[in-house]
Amino acid sequence: MLYDFRYNLSEEERKEIIDRADATFVAVPEVEKVVDHLTVLQKVAIGKEFTDFEMADTKGQLHPLSEYVGNGKVVLVDFWASWCPPCRRDMPLLVEAYRKYKGKGFEIVGISLDSNQAAWKKGIKDLNIT
Repeated sequence: MLYDFRYNLSEEERKEIIDRADATFVAVPEVEKVVDHLTVLQKVAIGKEFTDFEMADTKGQLHPLSEYVGNGKVVLVDFWASWCPPCRRDMPLLVEAYRKYKGKGFEIVGISLDSNQAAWKKGIKDLNIT
């Protein structure tokens, strides 16, 4: 039931249930998924230090996230894909926000979830992503 109704409970309520549970309950595969999700939420909570990782740019050059984050700017990390309709719909808003605020300490780092590099590059061109 915890797994089935997990989204009806707050993070704090789910954590309280897990904290009070015995090892047998926590070992149930669906409950393990809830525990794993809570662990991820704790790692990415507001105020927690980000996890650094590297991604390649369109030229194949690797860039760590730390190259952009932690330099006194506000950084929006946007996970998107060329095949994602909501991503494509919202991209003009991000492009405009970047154009408007890039000189005021605002940066956007786009992380593409595309597996097809040609589609990714076409998406960048079509959506006017700089």
